[in-house]
Amino acid sequence: MVGSYIDHTMIRVEDREESIEWYRENLDWVVHREANMETFDLIFMGPEGAEDDDHLIEITYNHPDPDTGEKRTYDSGDAWGHFAVAVDDVYEAYDELMDRGVEDYRDPDSCGGSYAFVKDPDGHEIELVERDL
Repeated sequence: MVGSYIDHTMIRVEDREESIEWYRENLDWVVHREANMETFDLIFMGPEGAEDDDHLIEITYNHPDPDTGEKRTYDSGDAWGHFAVAVDDVYEAYDELMDRGVEDYRDPDSCGGSYAFVKDPDGHEIELVERDL
């Protein structure tokens, strides 16, 4: 399509507040907008300076099952891979996240020194890619 761009990527989470806080604390992201529906909430997060047409992460929290009250759980499957976040220095960003207790997936040395992977509380893989920002 001519003129198309990526608007957002949706990930499902099991704990709404834990996920929002994780992205705030570890990636310095902010909530840009929210939509609270009867059975689910959508929380769009990204860097503070993101514009309306920038790519954001849509955190989807599905409310507990109305019939049973059971919390929703998810299995990412093997088709989902990761999303990437650009950082100035992959080693510095990775070390900072490790100091905060973020779950390691692949350190920079195992990735040739130009990228690394960590996981969020739901096990979503996040690639840290070294770029000139």
